[in-house]
Amino acid sequence: MTVNRYQSLDALRGFAVMGILLMNIIGFSMPMAAYVNPAAWGGADGPNFWAWAIAFVVIDGKMRGLFSLLFGASMLLIVERAEAKGEDATSVHLRRMFWLFLFGLIHFCFIWAGDILALYALCGAFALSLRALSVRGLIWMGSAFMLLNMLLWSVALLSVHDARFAASAIGASAEARADFAAILAELGASGGDGVRNDIALHLGSYEGLVGSRLSDVLGGLVGQLFAYGPETIGLMAWGMALFKSGAISGAWEQGRYLRDATIAYAIGLPLSLILVWAAVSSGFDPLVMADIFYVGSLPPRMAMMLGHTMLLLWLISRMRGRLLERIAATGRAAFSNYIATSIVMTTIFYGFGLYGSLPRASVYLFVPPMWLIMLLWSKPWLDRFQYGPLEWLWRSLARGQRQPFSKG
Repeated sequence: MTVNRYQSLDALRGFAVMGILLMNIIGFSMPMAAYVNPAAWGGADGPNFWAWAIAFVVIDGKMRGLFSLLFGASMLLIVERAEAKGEDATSVHLRRMFWLFLFGLIHFCFIWAGDILALYALCGAFALSLRALSVRGLIWMGSAFMLLNMLLWSVALLSVHDARFAASAIGASAEARADFAAILAELGASGGDGVRNDIALHLGSYEGLVGSRLSDVLGGLVGQLFAYGPETIGLMAWGMALFKSGAISGAWEQGRYLRDATIAYAIGLPLSLILVWAAVSSGFDPLVMADIFYVGSLPPRMAMMLGHTMLLLWLISRMRGRLLERIAATGRAAFSNYIATSIVMTTIFYGFGLYGSLPRASVYLFVPPMWLIMLLWSKPWLDRFQYGPLEWLWRSLARGQRQPFSKG
């Protein structure tokens, strides 16, 4: 007996929204450069090294990838529902993406600069054009977009390597050395002005922080589109493929999930460990870490993400009772939980002056309490109301009229 297809999707989304906090906790608690390179901030030795290494292999990028897969799957489900009702599915989808984009801008400017909603809205508006492709076509198209992401970053980083060569050459000009030093600061070189300025900004006034973000809205969006746009579209295409194939709805035989998870881990785990070795061998050189993070990690990251997806779907197919119901409810209210997490974590780290003050290993202690909050409130709320609060607002705005809210 398989789990109801919607409960399976909701539960997977619940795991994803909880898991993404394991990734985002670094961005909440310290400069973003620490996410790329542990030597930039937060510590790279002892427990801090192991916290980075385990997160790099198991978590980083995988939960965002899973979230992107589910966005593509949910997008296709909503479009199919709209078509079944005789609605203009494209219009319904684009209205949803418009309002999601505005939510993302508000989130970026006033709550947390690590927002992914605006990126999802832009990528989702484009990804809809792929929905008519077959399962195989979606897989190939998604893979092509991911390869494009690697190519873009490879070209960009080659120019950085050229700058390093120019700065280290005999007789290098002061300008060449200064240019490369500025690049290193952008990459989060330990002790660099970029990291120090980031900490000062986040420990300063809220007005100053918002002002900085407002001045960088366009640059932030363009940067995100370049860094993750093609990859995100590719993942959405894969999500649509998994939905069409019946994988995400739990329709596959249980043994197939375990088999595919094993194959994915057999590919992704060794490659990820090789990258950890390369990072350590380089002494966490900023440029090497950028190469690893933006280019080298993509293939093993995708393999590990697919392994997680298959393993979680297998686990969900075997789960019953209250825990599954609570995880599924957390997934049904994923939008509300995502924004609530940002509000809680930025209040803790910005409002109480903890930003940039805690070692890497210790910030993960803030994750389980937030998970508990998600699991505790989501189901009682959804027992009483049709949607999570932000889900209801998003749906009402996209539909242009107030949607039913209470179940009473």
